[in-house]
Amino acid sequence: MPRNFAGLLRSLDGKPYGAYRDAVGAHDVGGGLAVSLDRAQRDPFAPPLPRADEYSRGGCRAPGRCPQ
Repeated sequence: MPRNFAGLLRSLDGKPYGAYRDAVGAHDVGGGLAVSLDRAQRDPFAPPLPRADEYSRGGCRAPGRCPQ
C-alpha cells in the first residue's frame, strides 16, 4: 500500500538532508496517482539521479506520454 506523500514530506521538513532516504518507496499523491522513489541521494552536492515515468493505461492523463 502506498504511503501518503504529503505527510511524508511534512515529516521531513527541517530534518537533515540524509533523512530524505526515508522517502524511498511508493507514495500515494491522491487522485489515483502514486510516486515511487527508488533511491535518494545522501549528498546534497551529488548530481541528480535519473528519473523514470511509468503510467498505467487507465490512469494516465498526460498528453503524449501515455502507453498506447
